[in-house]
Amino acid sequence: MATAAGGNVLAPACGYRYTLPPVRLLHGLTLGLPIVATTPIVHAFGKRLPSRLGLYAVGGLGAGVARALEVAAAPGIVFAIAR
Repeated sequence: MATAAGGNVLAPACGYRYTLPPVRLLHGLTLGLPIVATTPIVHAFGKRLPSRLGLYAVGGLGAGVARALEVAAAPGIVFAIAR
């Protein structure tokens, strides 16, 4: 959260009610989406892949794809909610 000293011009006049929801949403997407997306992938491939390294690679790839989708979609989601 940016304070007034950090450049948030809305903080002194309006508090954090205008900046908090988008920041919380971005934080949730950034942390939650890769975990939520990776869990079913690991469960689906857990019995099919014999090596833990292969399972780790598939999970990492799934988390990377989820992260890329989140980065692409997050600005649109935040701007839609902020309006």
